Amino acid sequence: MMVKLAGWSRALRRNLHASPPRQSLAWSRPECAGSRGRAVSRHGPAASIRAWVLAAALALAGAATQAMAQSTVESKPGPELGPEAQETPEAAAAVPVGARDFEVAITTALLLTDNALRVSAGDIAGASLRSDAHLVPDLFGRWTHQYERFRLAASAEALFDRYLSETELNEDTVIGNVEAALSDGTSAVFVPYLGYTVSSDLRPEFGASFDFLHSFYAGATSTVWFGSSDERGLRFLTLGASGGRTLADPTDFENSFALATGTLAFAVARDLQLSFEPTVYVRWYDTFAGEFRRDVRLNGLLRAIWTPSWLVDLIPSAEISASLGFLRNISTRADQDFSQWEGGPAIRLAWHF
Repeated sequence: MMVKLAGWSRALRRNLHASPPRQSLAWSRPECAGSRGRAVSRHGPAASIRAWVLAAALALAGAATQAMAQSTVESKPGPELGPEAQETPEAAAAVPVGARDFEVAITTALLLTDNALRVSAGDIAGASLRSDAHLVPDLFGRWTHQYERFRLAASAEALFDRYLSETELNEDTVIGNVEAALSDGTSAVFVPYLGYTVSSDLRPEFGASFDFLHSFYAGATSTVWFGSSDERGLRFLTLGASGGRTLADPTDFENSFALATGTLAFAVARDLQLSFEPTVYVRWYDTFAGEFRRDVRLNGLLRAIWTPSWLVDLIPSAEISASLGFLRNISTRADQDFSQWEGGPAIRLAWHF
């Protein structure tokens, strides 16, 4: 699962796609871009991006329609929690060899923040800590295929960030990702992976680009499952580490990065899961506005995921969630040293076929 953490809101939005980890794919992913400065590039090929996004949106919409038709016959109420639920979580999450999985997801989140930041403009807190709310629709598509000893995945995503008051911070983002994980689909004890992510932040309605980012990364995750797949209590613990290199236009945004992640999930009920997801993310910039720059980001995310029967009976992979996150960015640049709280509800509708 790709992650592009250029601001805490981006981290929170990316977690809207997260679900209990598939065994053959890493739970967390390295960041694709560093905090950026106010100087931005206005010369990106916006017309070609508009055409690409429109074509992708039409394709994903058609796939979603087909998947919706299939999902209506796939949904069956699951068993109640109890001692008779003996399926292991490893077995429930295992991916058979040869399995192909197309996923289309539409997510909408309403996020409240005490510090409104533009992701592509450097996450600069500004003189006044501006509180605001923003609506974040997200269109996501992914293909995966499990081979005998490894798994391939490719995804595309379009995000639309719209603030209610600080409208000058509005932007769109397009992201593409390819990744390979060394796994047979049955074990998550140690899953190494490598991948590539390309992204661009744009003015609203897919206007002029602020940046183009190319990130190459490698890492590994380890997941330990607890209890049966339907028991209340501790569900799983995932730890991950990764690192890589981001090439960018403008070149000020180029950096090397390292990332450490964790996820601790707890099942309150069969249809309600709580999780805590800490992240430590360090970036070293070659030269930023002619100066040395290092950023250390400390993130913490609390998340509740609800999958009520009335919703999953209609769309088996749908979920309703609520998140609360805190970001502390410690930077060698004074204008990049800030903190942020952000959280809110979201609904995610997903189809697999």
